[in-house]
Amino acid sequence: MAPERGNDDCRRDHAQLDYRNRYADLTAMVTQTGSGEQEQWTNSLDALGSLVFMRGNLFATRAIDDGFALPRRPRDRARPGREKPRIGSTVKVDRTQPLRDSILRSPTHLPALDGIRGMAVLWVIAHNTTDHLGAPHTGPLHLLALLANPGWIGVQLFFSLSGFLITGGLLDSREAPNYYGGFYGRRALRIMPLYFLTLLALLVILPALVGALPHTQSTVDHQAWLWLFVSNWAPSKVTGDFYGFGHFWSLAVEEQFYLFWPLLVIRLQPRPLLLTCLGIALVSGLARSAAAIAGMDAQAVYVNTFFRMDALALGAAGAALVRIPDWAQKVRSRLPAIGVAAFLLFLAGTAATRAYSIHGLSGMTFGYSILALTSAVLVTGMALSGDGNNPVARVLRWAPLRSCGKYSYAMYVFHVPIYKLVVTPLLASLYGPDPPALMEAIYAVVVGVVSYLLAYLSWHLYEKRWLNLKHRFAPRLAAV
Repeated sequence: MAPERGNDDCRRDHAQLDYRNRYADLTAMVTQTGSGEQEQWTNSLDALGSLVFMRGNLFATRAIDDGFALPRRPRDRARPGREKPRIGSTVKVDRTQPLRDSILRSPTHLPALDGIRGMAVLWVIAHNTTDHLGAPHTGPLHLLALLANPGWIGVQLFFSLSGFLITGGLLDSREAPNYYGGFYGRRALRIMPLYFLTLLALLVILPALVGALPHTQSTVDHQAWLWLFVSNWAPSKVTGDFYGFGHFWSLAVEEQFYLFWPLLVIRLQPRPLLLTCLGIALVSGLARSAAAIAGMDAQAVYVNTFFRMDALALGAAGAALVRIPDWAQKVRSRLPAIGVAAFLLFLAGTAATRAYSIHGLSGMTFGYSILALTSAVLVTGMALSGDGNNPVARVLRWAPLRSCGKYSYAMYVFHVPIYKLVVTPLLASLYGPDPPALMEAIYAVVVGVVSYLLAYLSWHLYEKRWLNLKHRFAPRLAAV
């Protein structure tokens, strides 16, 4: 005898049935929209997006880890052997197939998140390409040094944004049978093709043809740490600092985060997940502070995955927050006050930690935590404000900044090899070991521009070919 079904089961089945019928109706509306019927197309998308928070099996075709984007418009022609559904009709949905054309995700793209990426990568590039600007200067160079030295904050922004977007995608696909395979497949397609091609070209092919480049022999000898995404755990006394590739430690942290985070998210609803994330951030900050007070090397603290978890976890907490409607509404109504408080906290931290120096005790303890919190507030606040016309959103929606955000991954990958393997030897040959600060500033700009151009080419000629395969790993509807 079958067990009696409870009210929750009945309500869930009813919600799923209602979703499938409304999904079929909206699919028909979108499919029948002609190229000139812009208003109907917009209305269809708005209606489709309004289903995101319906109870049932709701998730995105491409995980939210790529940002909030409009659905891809389907082709007008019907698939062979299948009729277009009529408005108001109900259809049998193949629940083993990904939602390719009509997808349930936020109905609007948030350009401000692209702007955050762009700001982060430009700040990191400024930091990594101005090694000789630490000395006191006057005038514009002094201002440039003040801005560039704490540029590592851009990595903290990346971590918070990653925690927010990755967790959002995982929450929205928790019910998918291919939850794990879909997530890891999409992440692999985004990260690994360009990363592995860079390692192959510079650490395998080029040394085989012309020998190792200056200062890179140790990197070539110990490149396995890079291939396995564990360079942040490598003993620097043995492997060196991975000259020209040292910045890949942050990608190692990201990949290690990907390994265990889905295991946690699938087990928790947004409310308990939010509280768990806050706990993880607290423990991470306390452990990092204890290590710093005990005398742990500043660089070892800087690249330690667990010690950087506060930024990732607080970003993830933001993703959980926006999926708790009553909490999200309360925060949204107070965003201006929260934003001002976060900015004042950032300024106070700047003064208290000597501009967030990673070598000082104050920076390694509460400095990291302040940056993690304020970065998460910025990311979550921009997501909650949507297309709001507040001053911060207007700055982050600036087209050049958004463009840098679009190509930020390749810019990040390319800029250090360009600077360390090309620009640094060139400056040394022209000006000796201590080049003029003005020339270094000029070359830093050149590195940024060249990195952008190469990233643009990489995206359109190489990365897009892999990203177009993401639909193969789209979250699939779970069987009832």
